[in-house]
Amino acid sequence: SLMCYGREPRIIDMLQQLKQTWRELKRSRPGYRFQELYQRRQRSRRAGAKRVFFIGGGLLIIAAGVASFPVPGVPSELVIVMGLAIFAQGSMLAARVLDWIELRLRGPFLWAWSIWKPLPGWAKILIGVLWTALLTMAWIWLFIV
Repeated sequence: SLMCYGREPRIIDMLQQLKQTWRELKRSRPGYRFQELYQRRQRSRRAGAKRVFFIGGGLLIIAAGVASFPVPGVPSELVIVMGLAIFAQGSMLAARVLDWIELRLRGPFLWAWSIWKPLPGWAKILIGVLWTALLTMAWIWLFIV
């Protein structure tokens, strides 16, 4: 497709940047990951423009995650967490809050992951369907009934 030639390298660059950011987060110490990522963003070129993008984009993604709660099949919780992580790249306060939350949730998350990881695929799908059904019923009960 000759028409899309100019766009393909940008998409590849964006994916490489996402992978690089993920590696940086994994290398950072727990409790300081998001603060260190924020500081790296502030030292980068066009830090002011990026800060506006991260704050605005993060808030939009958080709003989309909240708005998608009643939609079955949409992983709203993951969308909200992703929005928070993007927002934290533009706000030191948000970065500190996410680092604090990480330290509090790290133990329970690792425990849950140790149970989730060995489950067979069908069980993971069943849990996902049940979770979606539970959230849908809760949303209907809270806002419609």
